[in-house]
Amino acid sequence: MAQLQLKTRNSLIGNETPAMLKIIAITLFLLVIIKYECLASQKSCKEPSHKKLHEQLYKLAPHYRDLLLKDVIPDKKLKKCPKTINETSSAIQDISISPWSYRVNKDSSRFPAEITEAYCLCKNCLISEGSDQLLISEKFEDPIPVLRRTRKCRNGHFIYKLDTIKVPKFCVCTRR
Repeated sequence: MAQLQLKTRNSLIGNETPAMLKIIAITLFLLVIIKYECLASQKSCKEPSHKKLHEQLYKLAPHYRDLLLKDVIPDKKLKKCPKTINETSSAIQDISISPWSYRVNKDSSRFPAEITEAYCLCKNCLISEGSDQLLISEKFEDPIPVLRRTRKCRNGHFIYKLDTIKVPKFCVCTRR
């Protein structure tokens, strides 16, 4: 049995014709060239300027800046759910029964790369004495136009295409 397996293995190795060896060598050579070309084209492709990306997005979606959260300061450290409503604050996100705060969503393959978004502080909604298990806190999301980087390159720069993402703006209470 061992001799039969050895013969079978030997018949697969070493019995190739010169034409088969030539085809294998050419195929391997082409694969190496194609891989090198792909890597070289990616290395030579650069990011367009921030100004060019802004102009492109403004041309495709003129009101995109109006849709972004402005005048909010994102948390450096994520907050936790408070035990009760903060009645002394003047900020709506603090006095809501579905409190929220803000963080930065980062994606280097997108323009803008950093977008401020809301996040809910509590799983359930707050009532006067703690949380109500029948009411849940959910994000209210708004579609925002962005540019998404493709793998394609033109004139030495990556090409960006219009895309839409949902960005949380605030949190609301809903029934389960």
